[in-house]
Amino acid sequence: MVSHEMRNPLNAIIQCAEEAAEVTEPYTLTANSSPMSVEKARVSLDAINTILYCGHHQKQIIDDVLTISKLDSNLLTLAPTDSDPLSVARQALQIHGSEIRASDITVSMAESQGATQTVMMDAGRVLQVLMNLVGNAIKFLKGRPVRKLNINVSISTDRPKPEVISYARTGQRRGDSTNLPVSPEKTVYIQYSIEDTGPGMTREETNMLFGRFKQGSPRTHAQYGGSGLGLFICRELTELHGGEIGLKSAPEVGSTFAFYIRGCVSSLNQEQQSLPTAAQAEKQIKAHTSNTPATSAAQSGPAAKNEVPQPSDPGSAITVMIVEDNIINQNVLNRQLKRVGFSTVTADHGEQALEQLRKSTLWLANHGVTTADADLIPVSAVLCDLEMPVMDGLTCVKHVRQMQRDGLLGKFPMIAVTGNARAEQVQVARDAGFDDVVCKPYSMATLVPLIKELVSKFAAEAE
Repeated sequence: MVSHEMRNPLNAIIQCAEEAAEVTEPYTLTANSSPMSVEKARVSLDAINTILYCGHHQKQIIDDVLTISKLDSNLLTLAPTDSDPLSVARQALQIHGSEIRASDITVSMAESQGATQTVMMDAGRVLQVLMNLVGNAIKFLKGRPVRKLNINVSISTDRPKPEVISYARTGQRRGDSTNLPVSPEKTVYIQYSIEDTGPGMTREETNMLFGRFKQGSPRTHAQYGGSGLGLFICRELTELHGGEIGLKSAPEVGSTFAFYIRGCVSSLNQEQQSLPTAAQAEKQIKAHTSNTPATSAAQSGPAAKNEVPQPSDPGSAITVMIVEDNIINQNVLNRQLKRVGFSTVTADHGEQALEQLRKSTLWLANHGVTTADADLIPVSAVLCDLEMPVMDGLTCVKHVRQMQRDGLLGKFPMIAVTGNARAEQVQVARDAGFDDVVCKPYSMATLVPLIKELVSKFAAEAE
């Protein structure tokens, strides 16, 4: 409950700051404005970026505390699914997009042969580790004369060896909890490395990093902040996944954090690709990244440049129903969806949403009876909060799915938007009938593509 109540206002803070940044940034580039006006806009943009940074930092602490509590109670379990390792890395960059752009960081990605295979792994937990490592790199790159961030992804058939990376082996080592088959012909090791041109660390500082509430030195907290939980959690999660995490670093040279996890080849792969060994994969990545200092941010893909959703065509046919009892969040989301070209309708709780759906173009009982199509509300997708008075989101989606089974309502995507971020709560929402779940606080750069993807998917299935 505490987590949920913290996420709701934090969601509004981050979304409003993102919106303000989009409005303010063009004024910093306007040639016709007076120097004083441009300077005021730049100061405002700096303040907005600080709000965003602090908001994301606050979210990280909330996530870390939830994870720590589950680790302490031995309740954290992994849920391997068919996943694309490269997509997970891109998602981590996209989530940190605004910070990457604000800090003017050049990002590149490298991959070894076979890295495009679908594998079985817990993508959510892998993303959690990547977000932590990428977030740390961004934090330490701020203000550096050279700001470069490289992510390398490889998949190999044998366990990576600590030849370059020194893996952390402090504390109680957790066992492999993947519940994946251990057959040699199916086992693979997915390795990620994050290289930065930050200030680097001494050997004494690196020895402190992966302990609970530990940081490299007192100056680290004083200069960069942080709780000292992130890397400890990363180590625990990688060990649960049958892997390890470590780093190499040198003062004024930079740092490379790397981790690997155990997975298995997915049955979705129609043709088995020839996977390299760990040594071959390392060699391929070194060859690929030897020229990465010259890689520009423009070459690193849309995620690295903080792909902010641009307004779509005025004739966009997507209408989103927002079901949210928190009026601040409802207003912010309503405004932002309209900014990217969507039409919207709103409801304050589940019962009101059902009433709106009975008056919508999706209500099949209306057609051919008395109500003209012109009077019906167009609805393409529904964003629904879970914790609401009168009727909560779980009850609402169950009613919707029952009406669809009864032939009263057409098919459309429903996305849960919630502050309930624990894995079990997310799964409960999926089991109730939601097509996807977005946890607060979230970014429009993540939400808008998801809505478009699901609307397109349902449209294609209807044809």
